Amino acid sequence: MYIDVEVEDSYSLATAERMSDAIDNFIKLLREIGSVDQYKNLFFGERIRLEERQRVLTDFADVELVEQGKQTFALVSLSNKAVLERVIEICAAANLEIKPIDATGMKLAAPLPTPTDNEFTIMKDNIDRLERTGVGTISRVKSDALQRIGAAVKREYVEALESKKIRDLLDVLHAANSEVVQVLAMRKRRDVLGDRYRPRTDREIAMYALIDDERFSKIPI
Repeated sequence: MYIDVEVEDSYSLATAERMSDAIDNFIKLLREIGSVDQYKNLFFGERIRLEERQRVLTDFADVELVEQGKQTFALVSLSNKAVLERVIEICAAANLEIKPIDATGMKLAAPLPTPTDNEFTIMKDNIDRLERTGVGTISRVKSDALQRIGAAVKREYVEALESKKIRDLLDVLHAANSEVVQVLAMRKRRDVLGDRYRPRTDREIAMYALIDDERFSKIPI
């Protein structure tokens, strides 16, 4: 789980697990936004005619992502120079300005392009959408749990006093897990948008201070 809340009863435990699953899915989708991993598969599925045979391009060309300062580069290594022309064509189609970096011409590199204004807007909108969906899912999990507790009280499976404690704990679980989603979404905005992102509301400003808290910073997004 992503929060440090002690749960003992079966209702709260099941709720905590479902909320944790919701955050797992949220993080998985969040990682895909602005990811440069797509460039690792630049030549995936590509074929080339070589020595009068159809060959898989990835047998002769490999891509590695390398960071230098704030810039990320696609480093392409070739094992057969005959594929160079096709590699350059594919890189050009991906808006990569590939250039040789050694005397043999078997190693090439290209800085990954900076997203356009429109692409930045799309990424921000996608982060906003995932945040709304994540918080909404956590709220629905809490609502389901409350309905089950209400039914259990009517059938006298759960005492009224005990149900009050469980409801209070569900409030804590809801607030804590929603905060995880909101802070991670805020951190993703900062990471993706850089100086383009600034917290605006009082709530965002207060929550922004949590971005680098170890509870959240250790979660890869």
